[in-house]
Formats: sequence, C-alpha cells, structure tokens
Amino acid sequence: MSDTKRNYDAGIWGGGSLDKQGLAQYGVDVNAAENRGENALWGRNSSGQEVFLGNFDMAQAGNKDLIAAHAKQANSNEIDHNSQGSDLSSTGDMKGALLTLWNGGDAEKKTLDDYTDRPKDEDHLAAEDAYQENFKNGNPWAATSAVDSYQTAFDRATAAGKSMTANDYLMQRADDKKGGVNRFIGYLGDKNRLANEEQNYASENFMDKAKHLDFQGPPELDDPYDTYSKYKSDIDSIA
Repeated sequence: MSDTKRNYDAGIWGGGSLDKQGLAQYGVDVNAAENRGENALWGRNSSGQEVFLGNFDMAQAGNKDLIAAHAKQANSNEIDHNSQGSDLSSTGDMKGALLTLWNGGDAEKKTLDDYTDRPKDEDHLAAEDAYQENFKNGNPWAATSAVDSYQTAFDRATAAGKSMTANDYLMQRADDKKGGVNRFIGYLGDKNRLANEEQNYASENFMDKAKHLDFQGPPELDDPYDTYSKYKSDIDSIA
C-alpha cells in the first residue's frame, strides 16, 4: 500500500486543524499560482477532490510542530526526526508534515448561479443577422411560383410597351428558378456559418464555466491509487 493511500485512508493527511490560510505560518505561499513543481503542495479533501494549497520550502525544517506532524504520518522505514531531534530532511518530509496539519474537510462547492454567459462577438452576431435575413421574404427553400414568373414577365413587357411573348415568360421563369436555387445555396452557407459560430461559442462558454467552477484538468499522477481517487466519481457514475 502506498504512503498516500495509507495516510488518506487513516485520516492522517487532511485530518489536521489548519485550513489553507493557516498553512502560511509554516512558510507555505498560499497565494502562489497552481503548478506541478517539486515544491507545489496538493492535498485531497474528503470528497476526493484535489486542492492546490500553495508552494512550500524547507525554511522551517526545524519547526517542532512540523517535525511532530511528520512523525505522525511516517512509515516504519522513515527517519523519526522527532525522537532523534533532527530537522526534516527532504521535500517529501515537509509535504507529509504539512498535509498532516491541514484540514481537508469538504470545500464549498461553487455553482453556476452567479455565472453569466460570455457576450457574443461581432462575427457571431453578424452570422445571426445574415441567417435571419434569409427569412425576410419567406422560407428560403420555398419553390418559386409560376404565377409570379408570369406576372413579372407581363409587367416587364408592358413597361417596355410591347406584348408579352412565350419566350419572355420562359426566360423569366428560368431566371426565377435560378434565383431560387441561389437563394437556397446562400441560406445553406449562412446556416453553416452560424452553426460554426454557435459551436465555437458553446465550447468557449463551456471552458468559461469550467474555470468558474475551478475545474481541474488531468494532473500528472504517478501513483495508480491517486489516479483512481481522482476519477473515482466519474468511474462510479458509469459503472
């Protein structure tokens, strides 16, 4: 059994009395940006969620509270700094001590109640307008009307001071059909453009929501138990 599993299962890591801010008294930079460096301190709360606690150093390796905390979680093969009266000697020692002092109770879960969707950009709004314009004079896929073609040919012939011929009608009818096809092709282009904008917007909005909820992407987990614990809820939901 790994030390990680043993200490979490026994309630040693995350079973202390200090919140994240409280760890600052032992040199933890609780305002540090999330990272996976050697001195990055990550804990797991009682819900199994990873929590970034800050960056630590070895400046307080001789602190008696840290030495006692390390002894509480150490395995039988580790140096008992507490009984030997020696300082903590590695970043692993410091990490174990800090996680023992930390209280990993459930963090307050964020919700989307106070989330506002990102505004649509100019390209998105233009795509919406172009799509709606296709319906200004009816459905863009509607068949052209032979009656309308006849009336248009008749009106043009009259305006030109001549009688309408069969050829006038057939030419107008061909133009109207061609116009109907072009109108439908234009509609499909505008529809596809809007679909692309909507898909991009949905993806970006999803990422904004994930960030708002402090969603954490896949960490670099070397311990199989850590990996299982990280994704246990997802596994249980589909098992």
